[in-house]
Amino acid sequence: MKHLIAMTAATAALFTANAATLVVNNAAAGADDANPGTPEKPFKTINAAAQVARPGDTVLVRAGTYRERIAPAQGGTAAAPVTYMAAPGELVEVKGSEVWKNAWTVDAENPRIFRSAIDTACFNRAPNPYAIGISIAGADKKIVARPVDAGAMSWPRTLGQIFLNGEPLTQVQTTGLLRVMEGAWMVSVDGAEILVHLPGTEPSGQLLPTIEWSVRNRIFAPQRRGLAHVHVKGFTFLHCANQGPFPQGGAVSTRTGREWIIENNTIRFAKTIGLDIGSETWSGEALDDTLPEDRRLIVQAGHIVRNNIISDNGLCGIAGWNSPGIRIYNNLLERNNRLGFSSADAGWEEWAAIKLHNSNAVIAGNTIRFNEAYGVWIDNGYNLSRVTGNLIVGNLGGGVMMELGAGSALIDNNIIAATRPSSGFYDGNGVYAHDASGLTVAHNLLFANAGAGVLMRTITARTYSGKPVATSGTSIRNNIFADNTKGAVCMPFENPRAIGNVSNHNLFLGVPFFRLNRYQDNFQWDDVLAKIRTQHPAATLEPDGNEFRRLDLAAWRAATGWDVDSLVLEKCSASILPYRMLMRLHASDDMCNVKFPAVAGMTIDFQGVPMPSESVRPGPLQNIVPGDSEISLVPFRHQEPPSLRKP
Repeated sequence: MKHLIAMTAATAALFTANAATLVVNNAAAGADDANPGTPEKPFKTINAAAQVARPGDTVLVRAGTYRERIAPAQGGTAAAPVTYMAAPGELVEVKGSEVWKNAWTVDAENPRIFRSAIDTACFNRAPNPYAIGISIAGADKKIVARPVDAGAMSWPRTLGQIFLNGEPLTQVQTTGLLRVMEGAWMVSVDGAEILVHLPGTEPSGQLLPTIEWSVRNRIFAPQRRGLAHVHVKGFTFLHCANQGPFPQGGAVSTRTGREWIIENNTIRFAKTIGLDIGSETWSGEALDDTLPEDRRLIVQAGHIVRNNIISDNGLCGIAGWNSPGIRIYNNLLERNNRLGFSSADAGWEEWAAIKLHNSNAVIAGNTIRFNEAYGVWIDNGYNLSRVTGNLIVGNLGGGVMMELGAGSALIDNNIIAATRPSSGFYDGNGVYAHDASGLTVAHNLLFANAGAGVLMRTITARTYSGKPVATSGTSIRNNIFADNTKGAVCMPFENPRAIGNVSNHNLFLGVPFFRLNRYQDNFQWDDVLAKIRTQHPAATLEPDGNEFRRLDLAAWRAATGWDVDSLVLEKCSASILPYRMLMRLHASDDMCNVKFPAVAGMTIDFQGVPMPSESVRPGPLQNIVPGDSEISLVPFRHQEPPSLRKP
């Protein structure tokens, strides 16, 4: 493909020497897309500049609200990237919405409900998002959601969104809810109107607050796939009406490009995915918004995502299928899966603050809090990935989840706390894995999670790399466990698909308990108990449902040989204040004096403090002092991209 051919060094140097700054300023009196893009004669839209920007150019956007899709026509080179940036210190909002302009009338049955006709001309010949249903991992991406049978029990949610004074209203599925719920909206059964139940005081006459409605399915996304070396800096992206994966189509999308830098942006209120940094899908036929010759491209690699705020997106904050060489660091991700998708309304489980597939990503120094989804989830291949130095607190289902893989993954120096249950199966574990081998969980604080601190199990008969999936080769070392409701560690008893696991040199605050979990095949709990009693005649396996059996520390050691060198301290206490980014800790002298052998690969802790190479403190904080203290929970901010792990 011509647009993927690498430039020669001489050509790249020529572009760099002739690099231009193209100015966009829609507030300027003479702004026009026919202008040359100088400060005196700026472009009116960002996309106009995006069609002429060449390698080495910078598109500089002045303050304002821009309602458009930006679709860069060209990428750059490592030496001459194409840069899109908001003017320093200026607020540049790029929205997938328009201001509602049609007149509103008061509903005959409720004076607080207003209705207005949908202006389909705003979709610019694109599909109407108020007539299409949401499809998470379903094959049909054009589900007819309107018109519907007025007698149906409920009417499907659509891809559209409605915002009142910048805040999202809640789409409901019955007229009964619309009548009683302030701040609700819905599409009429015939698909012709929007109905809004305004919150607050009675509006005066026809004067309504500012209402915006999302009309575009992408905000920053090339039409061509595979562009390289694009930098996106300092924007606020809002209000996308994008469909669910697969394909993964973020409001902001690299479209299987290579080595983009996405930094200092805010990405909010996408209907599904805020940012996608992968190859979108394995099925080229599903990429209908793509030139035919681009549909089979899978070239994505090497992106840097840093210093962004990615929040309040309907499904995922960041998603990436087939996403090698990614560095995601120093970001704030919160309140994603805002729309609460679950297995009740989605074909696959695709919700997370960060959801990657087949990735050796390094995810470092992020604050990942209060998402209605998993904090970090790497699925179907994670060899050489690393999740390090993050604050992961208050998320739903699991803090860190690893699924379906083998090789090596490192989960270290994180604070993972207050994870909430999403179901009886995903019951709020700090670190959770299934059908996954080769994980090292080291130097984490696993605190007050609703499930276990660490839970790993084999649940299916799938294969990975031609072998049956397993829970083998796992190392759980040098962590601190405290107040996890369903125990410190839960692992399968040794069996043909659980070999070579170890848990040791951990510190348990309070009285710990542990669980073994069931291995499917011809498994019998009585057989396990018989084996344990050869080492520990008085041992019992306290029933904990059909899948689990509970053990105290003595029985755990006798049953597994694990945590023989781990320690228990009962006089330390801690609490976490996530919105103040503080931990209050009472540390005893004994806690501060605990030292364990170092784990390979550890260089800095959660705060960036260098870690000794031989004898180290457990947990993510090397500088704990005796007594009462308040500890900042702001992760270490990396000044340079953290290194990818080497084979």
